[in-house]
Amino acid sequence: MTGRVAAVLLMMAVAACAAPTRNAELAVLDVDAGYRFHTINRGSRDDALVVMTMSGGGTRAATLATGALRGLHAATFDDGTPLTAEIDILSSVSGGSVTAAYFARHGYDGLATLEDNFLRQNVIGDLFEAGLNPANLARLPTPAYARIDWLVAAFRKRLFGAEVRFEALLNEAAPRPYLILNAGDVTAETPFPFTQDRFDLICSDLSKMELSQAVAASAAFPGALSALTLTNYSPCAAQDAAWPGHPPLRIINPLSTSAYGNPQGRRRAARDWGYLNRAYPDDYLDDGVRIDISRPPRRKDWQRALPADERRQFIHLLDGGITDNLGLSEPLYLVSASNAQALMRGRDGARKNLVQSICARDIRTVLFVMVNARADRQSDLDRSASPPGIVASIFGSTSSAIDGTTYGLLDRLETVTKELVRLG
Repeated sequence: MTGRVAAVLLMMAVAACAAPTRNAELAVLDVDAGYRFHTINRGSRDDALVVMTMSGGGTRAATLATGALRGLHAATFDDGTPLTAEIDILSSVSGGSVTAAYFARHGYDGLATLEDNFLRQNVIGDLFEAGLNPANLARLPTPAYARIDWLVAAFRKRLFGAEVRFEALLNEAAPRPYLILNAGDVTAETPFPFTQDRFDLICSDLSKMELSQAVAASAAFPGALSALTLTNYSPCAAQDAAWPGHPPLRIINPLSTSAYGNPQGRRRAARDWGYLNRAYPDDYLDDGVRIDISRPPRRKDWQRALPADERRQFIHLLDGGITDNLGLSEPLYLVSASNAQALMRGRDGARKNLVQSICARDIRTVLFVMVNARADRQSDLDRSASPPGIVASIFGSTSSAIDGTTYGLLDRLETVTKELVRLG
């Protein structure tokens, strides 16, 4: 008996040392399957595109986003349909992701439950309880458990349970918006949207991702919580089958443009290439400024995987507010990039992306609704001769970065909307 007990304890210790696998590998890469813009039931008005974003800001942001949805529900189209029933894209960050995910799962009628089960509850108390639990403290030094699991457990307990995954949103019969939960990629220093298009690049199946974990990644406040880590399975056979001989066009095309004419597109494409763990083909390089793809890349170039020690094997995600506190980056990309994969059927029956649909006047109305819970408190640091302390310096520098990104995105939104008016 002593030997058996020792064996069981040894097996438990080994299991505790294994890092959890939070995302599943993709078996088949099919652009018409999985959780994508064109695979869900979004509503009946194809001539109107309604985009709503919800910012970070903790419980304050979740509460404001809930109130905004109630106000939006009171606004209707000419036929009496509330705007909440016609939201096509719902993109969120941090605290806003709590409301966004719950609304995408349960619709407008679920807001009352969200208020009772989360907004009026002591969620911070849940985190302290998990953090002070002796069993959790004993597991904390092992790779199998991290501080982000405190927040995951709170979302499972209060809102989603452990069984709700993105496939539940995919199979929802009632109209629901296309949900984009945004985290921040710590290594790439860019937004990481939980979309199947992004998961294609790491050869992973978003539909199998637990909703509580995705929301926790979006709300993982740096320092207080650890990053949520995804496994990057790229390169993989599913990618080779779907993209024979070359990477996706949404990466190739921006890389072929001028660094001065399309800096944002090139930066995104270069970042996306980094997830693929493939060697950068020599064919694409041309003096570091312009990339020559006058001929298709050779198959052997595309299939040349990076050595294992050079790959991005894991993606570490923190609060999306560190890269885009408005949740606006991905919606702007979807409505402005000619290679974006948000597809819909036009009046002629052909499938087009959003830019093409606007140009063809299939989409006649584009509405952006942004909920910004950013607190604008006047600092009194400049009234003292003493240098700011450590905490004040950290929050001050963080706030400056968030505000700078926010105003930059608002400027870009103005530019994009003017271009959409011109195209439409």
